[in-house]
Amino acid sequence: FSQSVEGFEHTFPKMKMDRPDGTTVEVEMHDLAAVEKIRPTGRLAGTDAAFLRKHAPSPVKITLPSPAFIARTSYRPEKSVAAYPTRQDFLKDVIDVVRDEMKALVRDGASYIQLDEGFVYYVSEWVRAKQGTEEDLEGALAADIGTENACYAAGRDDVTVAMHLCRGSRVSYMHGMDGYDWLAERLFRTLDVDRYLLEYDLDYGGFEALRFIPEGKTAVLGLISS
Repeated sequence: FSQSVEGFEHTFPKMKMDRPDGTTVEVEMHDLAAVEKIRPTGRLAGTDAAFLRKHAPSPVKITLPSPAFIARTSYRPEKSVAAYPTRQDFLKDVIDVVRDEMKALVRDGASYIQLDEGFVYYVSEWVRAKQGTEEDLEGALAADIGTENACYAAGRDDVTVAMHLCRGSRVSYMHGMDGYDWLAERLFRTLDVDRYLLEYDLDYGGFEALRFIPEGKTAVLGLISS
């Protein structure tokens, strides 16, 4: 996203991560903060789409970053407020960028478009503990579902649309993982997608949450983690 959109400050903080053998390694991360009005300088996935259109012998899939994830991780009040008084102000511009790219991908002939990581925030132990205290998580979840749906509406003509939720993301590493149970009914029944790609760990709840997947839609479960 940041390679095709200007207006971000880039930083590279260090983060300690535990290896399976018990040792710890320090990894350089990449953080973004919106510090100016964002401005697209090109297509988000235009190069990918052109390459696939030329070389792929079958229908193609394109993945894009979720606007909800971008707005949540890149809106830093201490740095962003001069350009965007609120996160919602920033989110409107992010939605426009992602939605325009989805429309362009439909014109390019993409048959499968997926938005990644829009809801990883809500399966964090740290965030779950905040419910009813610092933040209205129910309201935030409803707003983020609305955000995603506004983009998915751009790609509905003969296009499969999907969401992906990676429990192994940096959010989970930093704040711990929790289950899907509390948000499953709202997320699965109101998110306007055809497929749900879900990293699934039975240590954080069973398969009961999947009963809320609407008939005719598909859940793809990642059951083995690297």
